[in-house]
Amino acid sequence: MTSFGASPLPGAKAALRPYRGMGIRCFVATNQAGPVFRAVTGSSRYPTAEQVILNIGAGLRDLSFCPDLFVLCCHSGKDGDEWLRAAREVGEQFHRRLVSALKAIDYAVFFALPFRKPQPGMLAYAASYFKARTADIVYVGDMESDEIAARQCGARFVDAAEWREGAALG
Repeated sequence: MTSFGASPLPGAKAALRPYRGMGIRCFVATNQAGPVFRAVTGSSRYPTAEQVILNIGAGLRDLSFCPDLFVLCCHSGKDGDEWLRAAREVGEQFHRRLVSALKAIDYAVFFALPFRKPQPGMLAYAASYFKARTADIVYVGDMESDEIAARQCGARFVDAAEWREGAALG
């Protein structure tokens, strides 16, 4: 079986440690279009929703991290009825599986383009969920799309590499 997904970034567990117990609310926002590509193309080079969920669970366990909210977008970035239909179907798969996989963690699954990073929809949703202003969010990411999404919604962006080296989130 092919392993899909990545292990947590080196140093992430240590970087999270100071924020535990400080009352800081945390969320994960992730694009996960691989299963949509698999549904449309039939190619096994892309993961299934089940494989993505297993990798998410393993990553959270590796980090000893339980976010307050988990937000996932499975929009592929592609136009057309076939892609949108596949995104809806995969979104439902994620929804059904996340109910049992994340148990006590609130989550939201989106399959619409405004929620796919670099669009700011997932971050705006998190702000609304936490009843916070987007300007009060600090978003740690490792991709340009993360930075663009943060900037577009007015959140502060911190590069994951800098954060793991001790950059403050406040």
